[in-house]
Amino acid sequence: MNAMRPSKWIVCLLLSLALWGCGYQPTNVGGVLTDDLYKTSVSLSPSATEIIRGRCQWLEIKGRTAACNYPAGLEQVPVLMNGVKPNYEAIAAAKPDVVVYDPDLFNEQDLEKFKELGIDTFAIGGSTIEEFVDRLIRFASLTKAEPEMSEYVDKIHAASQQAVGAPLEPKPTVAVLIPGEGSEHMIAGLASFQADIVRKSGGEPIGPDAKMFVPVNAEMLLQWNPDAILVAGSVRAIADDPRLGSLKALKSGRTAEIVPDVMLRRGVRVDVLIREVYGFLGRTNPPKEGSE
Repeated sequence: MNAMRPSKWIVCLLLSLALWGCGYQPTNVGGVLTDDLYKTSVSLSPSATEIIRGRCQWLEIKGRTAACNYPAGLEQVPVLMNGVKPNYEAIAAAKPDVVVYDPDLFNEQDLEKFKELGIDTFAIGGSTIEEFVDRLIRFASLTKAEPEMSEYVDKIHAASQQAVGAPLEPKPTVAVLIPGEGSEHMIAGLASFQADIVRKSGGEPIGPDAKMFVPVNAEMLLQWNPDAILVAGSVRAIADDPRLGSLKALKSGRTAEIVPDVMLRRGVRVDVLIREVYGFLGRTNPPKEGSE
C-alpha cells in the first residue's frame, strides 16, 4: 500500500542514519524488533505532545505538561509537569516506557533522575529542519509510527521544496521576534530552529549568534533594520514601541503575526509554518530591480 511506502527523502535519511552510527543501531530500515517498541510515554514538552498525539497512534501518553494544549482531547491526560520541573514521583508511578522531552529545556542532571528510575528518555528537538526530521524518524522506528511519520515528513519536505523551487529575489532579511510586554523584545538567534525556518522559506534571518530566543535592545534592531518581521503573537507591542518607528519593516507594514504555538514549537505544524512564512515573504517581497 502507498501509505506504507517510505518517501525517497526518508529512505535517504534512514540510510544515512545506518551509516552515521552515534550509538544508534536499527535492526532494519523499518525500525526495531517488536519487543523493543515503546508503548507508553510521558511528554515533558508541548512539542513532544503534539508529535505523540498527532503522529504516534500506537503510543499511549500517560502524562503531559500544563502547557500542552494541542491537539484537542488532552484534558483527560494527567499533568505531571507544571512549571519547569517534572514531578518525578508521579512520573515514576505512571511507569512509562519512555519520557519524551525538549533538549533545550533539560540538562544532564534532570535526565540522570530518569536513569535512576529506570525510565528511558528520548529527545525531540533540533536546530534545523534536517535535525528535527532525523529525530522524528528515529522516534517513529521506536513507536511503530513509520507510516504516519512518513506522511508528516513528506509534508515538511514539500513545503521546503516550494521555497527552493521559487526562490525570492531579492532575498529579504527577516527578524523573528517575541514581543515584550513591559520588557525587552526577544529575537531568534541565527542558530535557532526559527532561523532555519526563515532560510527554508526563502529569507535571510538576522539576529545574534544564538540557538534560542534572546533579549534584544532597540539599538541592535535598528542597526539590523530587517526588511520583514515575523512576530509570535500580536505585533502591537512592537509597532507601538516609539524606539522602533524607523524600522523598514514597520514603515512598510511588512510584518506577520503568527500563532505563538505554531511559531515556537517543533511539533506537528512545522509544514504549516514554512508555508505561512514563505507565503508572507512572497506576497510582500518587492520586485527585483529591472524585472518590471
